[in-house]
Amino acid sequence: MSTFQDPHKQIGYLQQCLSSNKKPLGVFLGAGCPMAIRIGADGKSPLIPDIAGITKLVRDDLAKCKDCGPLLKTVEEHFKKDGRGDTTVEDMLTHIRALRAVAGKDEVRGLSAAKLDQLDDKICQLIYQVADKTLPNAETPYHRIASWVDAVRRENPVEIFTTNYDLLMEQAFEDSRVPYFDGFAGVRKPFFDLRAMEEDMLPPRWARLGKVHGSINWYKV
Repeated sequence: MSTFQDPHKQIGYLQQCLSSNKKPLGVFLGAGCPMAIRIGADGKSPLIPDIAGITKLVRDDLAKCKDCGPLLKTVEEHFKKDGRGDTTVEDMLTHIRALRAVAGKDEVRGLSAAKLDQLDDKICQLIYQVADKTLPNAETPYHRIASWVDAVRRENPVEIFTTNYDLLMEQAFEDSRVPYFDGFAGVRKPFFDLRAMEEDMLPPRWARLGKVHGSINWYKV
């Protein structure tokens, strides 16, 4: 038996939760959030496509590449043989890196270690090009989130989690002069500070930004 829920009452509960300065709060920004910002002459193009759109752009560019086009075909053959359909660019990277882990200095499933590295690097470059965008103005939903985070003095930092690689939330925080911590410390050569993440000693007015799938400004050295 279904139970009727009064939407006005539920909104009231949500407002009470968000306005409280005592409860720990976490916000999750999904992969489609940048699509809420439309640009272009017609105002209909997303600032950054969703994962399906990014996958299509990456596949199209790889197919045009003299060196990487044949490698893409090999990877697509793997997916076909394995019965995997509707694979995304993240599936492609996971597959390539799994093969690379066992390839050593040899080759696996028709791809050498060098070719796997080449394909991985090219895909990452293409993702960077797609995701490296700037918010068009200071009235975006990201800026509204930043303003909300800064509006109430809380006992615990607000935690923002996102699966996106882009820097849109970082830009909105900085435009709004809201301090945040994404796990890295330093300016000249930032380093990941695991201890600061574990000890949870941030000032309450700081926001925590957790990027579950990584970020275009993170590099492995």
